[in-house]
Amino acid sequence: MDQEQATEIVAWLGLLRGSVEEILRSQDQRSFCGWMEREAPLRVPEAFAGLPARQRRALVLALVRGIWNEVPLPRNGFQTDPILPPASGAPCPCGSGKGYRFCCALAPDLPPVAVEVVRGLAMLLSGAPQPVTGEGGEKGGGKKEGGPEEREPRSAES
Repeated sequence: MDQEQATEIVAWLGLLRGSVEEILRSQDQRSFCGWMEREAPLRVPEAFAGLPARQRRALVLALVRGIWNEVPLPRNGFQTDPILPPASGAPCPCGSGKGYRFCCALAPDLPPVAVEVVRGLAMLLSGAPQPVTGEGGEKGGGKKEGGPEEREPRSAES
């Protein structure tokens, strides 16, 4: 890896950390979307360089959904509160005034965000209690024979 690649990776990690911090601070989708519109082009300018406005909006929307959907929110009992894709005839959430089907739905898919990284970072930054790990870094000391993971779920009648 050369210096330029390392610098770009550090910039993306900075955007990811800043995103998680902003989500935990505001816990509001619209606020986070506005933050991402302002911050992403500043923090990772090479990703936005030369893109037309529509593609810039689509990239911001993809980043917003990809990161927001993986952050466990304190206001939601540390569960996620995903942003669902709009119906194809609905207005595009990027604010272009076009229908979603003719706007950001046409944007290329981004690679998935590393769920474990985003959720771990969110839990760390939020101060939420961390799961206890046993030897080898496994939660609860590893899976035990006949443990809860292997039991059949009980019905509501049990």
